[in-house]
Amino acid sequence: MRARKIIALILSLVMVFAMSAVALADVEMEDSGEVGAFAPDGSPESQEKTLVLLKEITAYNASETTVAAPNITYTYTIAPAEVADTATVTDSTGLYASVNPGVDGAEIAEDGVIAWTDEETLDAALDGAANYKNIVISFEDVDFGGAGIYRYEISETADDYADAGVTETDDEISAHVRFVDVYVRYAEEPDANDPASKWDIYGYTCFCVNSDDINEDNKNTTDVIKTTGFVARTAERRDTVSISADSYYTFNVIISKTVTGDSYSEKNSEFPFTVFLDNTNGPQGAYRVIAKVLSGDVTREWVTPVSGDQGGIVYLKNGASIKYIGIPCGVDVDVYETNMDKGVIYEATTASVATYEDETYANVDSHLTSTDEDPEVEQQEMMNKPSYQSRQITINTDLNTAVGKDLTIDVTNKVLTISPTGLIIRYAPYALVLFGGLLLLFFGLKLVRRNKDEEKA
Repeated sequence: MRARKIIALILSLVMVFAMSAVALADVEMEDSGEVGAFAPDGSPESQEKTLVLLKEITAYNASETTVAAPNITYTYTIAPAEVADTATVTDSTGLYASVNPGVDGAEIAEDGVIAWTDEETLDAALDGAANYKNIVISFEDVDFGGAGIYRYEISETADDYADAGVTETDDEISAHVRFVDVYVRYAEEPDANDPASKWDIYGYTCFCVNSDDINEDNKNTTDVIKTTGFVARTAERRDTVSISADSYYTFNVIISKTVTGDSYSEKNSEFPFTVFLDNTNGPQGAYRVIAKVLSGDVTREWVTPVSGDQGGIVYLKNGASIKYIGIPCGVDVDVYETNMDKGVIYEATTASVATYEDETYANVDSHLTSTDEDPEVEQQEMMNKPSYQSRQITINTDLNTAVGKDLTIDVTNKVLTISPTGLIIRYAPYALVLFGGLLLLFFGLKLVRRNKDEEKA
């Protein structure tokens, strides 16, 4: 008896879950820009009353990688579209029907708000990688009042493209507006207590243009353009549709260290680099950069540099390198390398500065500076170590413009400690060697004299 009760409870829970799954189900707009198409000799199937359209940000980066997403919020509204009395839709068989303005009651989930934040990541690639979020529209509570085709207008606004570093779509055809046609028929089993249940939805189409005449010949032309929502160039249709999505252009900087001329330094010395991101000519809002150690011994005292004048300090030993991934284009990068370690001074040269497309990147400045001349750095105070001559490398990038390769800064250091004789050597190891040689010479000469004295005796 008890076993039967348990089985009945399990079945009840399964049924409840199945019912809730159906209630929460939705249908995604297909890449063709339509849902529910059927063959001329077939019949339409019922569709869910919750429709998902897509919003895309295309992310660009020289590496095929993930970058921190921009901070940007989009808001969507839906309303009945204005439709001409003569507006029609004609299918492939020549059958046509009038188009009606939508009926009030359609709603967009989350109050029509979707957002990306820098706590999320985007896929990025040199040719751009698509990243989607869903715009979920519900027609559950719409009492259409009759069978037919109903058209809705969906509008998009963004809080601030410039602050986010996002390039606004170049869609000049319909900009931030889309239109959805909803195909409605009578439901077979309506609920007498729910007026909206009298209507069954059997199809959707989404267009960029509120056209009075949509047919098989023009549905994918610039006069109309069928779409998956605020995306007109999905992966399968990028070459056939000219409208672009919003874009996010980012670049990477690799910093590496080489030490020469001194075996001790090559193994033990570490050199501080201070990395500043300057927003003066770039995005004014907050953003996040991902740091990845590529090789060698790397220590980070401050984690990753973030937007504005906040810097990140990283210590690199010989052969070490670190990569800063996903810096928004338009941001300038200032890298300060301090040529010091425990009282030893080094000469610093840049073996390569920001290589780009096999040539030196044009927008780069590399020169020697000192913390006295540039108080913004203040490395001595930050590290509580003596600060000597520093090298500053500045990289400038253009806003909303792709950078084709990783920008690489390789700083080479050669020891410059001066001995009391003025020789450019570290004297201690050489003094020991010299002392040992003289000692051997002394005992050697003494041994030779002793042998001569014994022969005379």
